[in-house]
Amino acid sequence: MYLDATGIGSALAALAAAYPTTSELVTTPHPTHEGRTVTLLRVGGRGPHDADGVLLLGGVHAREWVPPDALVSFAADLLEAYATGTGLAYGGASYGAAQVRRVVRTLNLFVLACVNPDGRAHSQTVDPQWRKNRRPAPAGATDPACVGVDLNRNFDFLWDHLARFAPDSGVSASADPCHPTLYRGPSPASEPETRDVVWVLDTFPRIRWHVDVHSAVPVVLHSWGSDENQSTDPGESFLDPGLDAVRGRVGDGIGEYLPAQDAAVVVDLAGRIDAGVTAAHGAVYGVEQAMTLYPTSGASDDYAFSRHRAVVGTTKVLAWTVECGTSFQPPWSVAEQVVREVSSGLLALALAAHEVTDGLAATLRTPSVAFTHVAEATTTARAVVVECSGDLDVHLEVTALSGPFGLPLGPTTTVPAPGRGATAEGRVWLTWDAGPAGTTASGSVTVRCVETDESWTVPVTADAVPRPTTALALVLDRSGSMAWDAGDGRSRVEVLREAVSVAVELLRPDDGVGVVRFHHDADTVVPVQQAGPETFGPGRSAALAAVAAHVPDPAGATSIGDGVTTAATQLAAAAGYDGTAMVVLTDGRQNAPAWVADVAGSIDGRVFAVGLGAPEAVDPATLTALVDGTGGWVAVSGVLSVDERFVLAQYLLQVLAGATNDQVVIT
Repeated sequence: MYLDATGIGSALAALAAAYPTTSELVTTPHPTHEGRTVTLLRVGGRGPHDADGVLLLGGVHAREWVPPDALVSFAADLLEAYATGTGLAYGGASYGAAQVRRVVRTLNLFVLACVNPDGRAHSQTVDPQWRKNRRPAPAGATDPACVGVDLNRNFDFLWDHLARFAPDSGVSASADPCHPTLYRGPSPASEPETRDVVWVLDTFPRIRWHVDVHSAVPVVLHSWGSDENQSTDPGESFLDPGLDAVRGRVGDGIGEYLPAQDAAVVVDLAGRIDAGVTAAHGAVYGVEQAMTLYPTSGASDDYAFSRHRAVVGTTKVLAWTVECGTSFQPPWSVAEQVVREVSSGLLALALAAHEVTDGLAATLRTPSVAFTHVAEATTTARAVVVECSGDLDVHLEVTALSGPFGLPLGPTTTVPAPGRGATAEGRVWLTWDAGPAGTTASGSVTVRCVETDESWTVPVTADAVPRPTTALALVLDRSGSMAWDAGDGRSRVEVLREAVSVAVELLRPDDGVGVVRFHHDADTVVPVQQAGPETFGPGRSAALAAVAAHVPDPAGATSIGDGVTTAATQLAAAAGYDGTAMVVLTDGRQNAPAWVADVAGSIDGRVFAVGLGAPEAVDPATLTALVDGTGGWVAVSGVLSVDERFVLAQYLLQVLAGATNDQVVIT
């Protein structure tokens, strides 16, 4: 049995009372002409302003009895399924519990199930074919048809159809207060029910999608309803009064502007609605532009979509009209099937809305995290990596963590929107404090993407090994170009001195350190020796002094090979270390022998290279040839602007971590 106007309000109130954490009853501000309230139910697990929204309208036309019942039923289904942790089935359409959770957790559904309660009451008790609201007839009018306004011609979009459309357009609206179905009202948004819809859009600016459910064509209609679409001329639109004399004609080469991206999105999502409908019971509604039925003025869908162009700063609201079923008041047994069709179509839209509109996606790239062979008594870090795409910022949060692992940067990470078609990596960092050699640990971390409600539980393992000692040779360029500007007002050698000093200060006491400098020749400034204590360690102090005294030779060329060969000799002579590594810092291309190609094959131990400057100046290919096969890697700083003055220091800390087995350094 169909719900009456009072029953619809009571049903929505009962849902809000039964599910207080996932729904909210909102009182709209404009009582109808007969004193009724248009009831709004918000369905969503987050606050009204904390998630993007979908506005669902039903019962705009009084005689269309199915849509209000469909929206009440849809809201009830979602709330119950979410509360019980179950999925939903609509005939042949099936949606899992995870999909239900995703909708409730990532969206707000604003359900105005019966926009026109006065009209519904009149249709159900007096005149079944009544379409309008119950605005009193103009003074002196006695024809019952003079009562009411067609609410779907009352919105402020090209409302004055006599002035804004071509006379021969056939626009579906009337200025006659006694028109039985299409009277547009005395002014835009003259009706309290219309103003309630506008109020909802104004009050909840995160509404981004809108569906007005009607009956009974059936079809899924997308923007625009005023004229044929075109995507080439932004100036050719409802904002141009110069088109008033020709608007609404078919095939005249003039149309309403719809950006190509928006056109693709509204058609795609309309197809998702239609596919959801078909999956339920096999009905095919089809997808059409709203204009194909007839030109319209003052419709809710066009009004909602037009707002962002009419008022700068207003949210873009993509909009559709769903014409459901094949009759206004089918037998209830038939209506129940239509209710299931509509529910399935709306759920399909909700599930696809972010993906299609924003290109939103999140993909786990690290199915497991392993702290492998971590040096004993050190704290190391690893990251769970999620690849994100789309036009929205993505928020990752840790919802569960087991095992002896920490979250050094906290449980949340924000990934700035990479843009449609682009990707960016979000990292949730974990730490482990390694115990004595032989210690192992295991656990897991669960990471959730807030925007997609996807969760991944990632196993984490760790083991500690004896900490090796490393002899490190710093190979520093002092060619003439090191005196040039680094991009932040300092010279390149000043940047080098500051960054290398930080790295030397962080060496472990039992590691060794030496300093070699090179231009067209190379010489040893500090032979490799143990760094010693953090304060006044002899090797550390000697290296810091050498770095502080490092100056370029204005006439110096660049022989990277000489510097590497000299450093290799020093490392070969260093005794008592478990391994060796050298770090080469240079700002230019080699232009004097010995050449890298001549010496690269004779190097033992790991080699790391840091290029100071842009790739075209540094020659990454040569530096790559130098490190290949050694276990090291290349970093190129780029131009060091004022905002990036610590980039080189960051690179050196990462190199130091790799060279001395200290694992990952967190920025």
